[in-house]
Amino acid sequence: MTVAPHVITYLEQPEQFAWNTPAGLRRYTPDGLARTTMGLVYFEVKPEKWLLRKPDLDGKLKDIIRLCEERNAAFSIVSERNIRTGYLLENSIRVWSASQDINQGQIIRACAILEGLTFPCRLRTVWDALGDSGRRIANGLIGHKYLAINLSAEMSGATMVGRGRKLWP
Repeated sequence: MTVAPHVITYLEQPEQFAWNTPAGLRRYTPDGLARTTMGLVYFEVKPEKWLLRKPDLDGKLKDIIRLCEERNAAFSIVSERNIRTGYLLENSIRVWSASQDINQGQIIRACAILEGLTFPCRLRTVWDALGDSGRRIANGLIGHKYLAINLSAEMSGATMVGRGRKLWP
């Protein structure tokens, strides 16, 4: 979480949810709450084998999603599959590599160009604004936290991008 460019801060086990059901009081404590450039996300980390047995989190999933929505937040379940074989690792490597190849002059020029865009916007808009090297420079800006995307989703022209947590030069 600390290396994901779209994550501003996160808390472990931020609060306990409690709600009444016909069977009585139910409780749930999310593993974490991430404040991202795209909004708040409560998350649960579970091994894939556990999720295969209990994909609805012991019958609590619908209520958890409702309670998160009441808090203007999303909910996400993360397993080792999301990290190993999903987009997170691939995208993290992509933006880290690009961040090693971009220099301060390129960052300053790119931020000056992007100053005219309204965020959030589609990644394609950023690529087009930055010209021939738009993809590489945008990835570098994400890696340096000037721009932010959800790294756990597929990175494409349709991906929504926001300003990152670093102030633009």
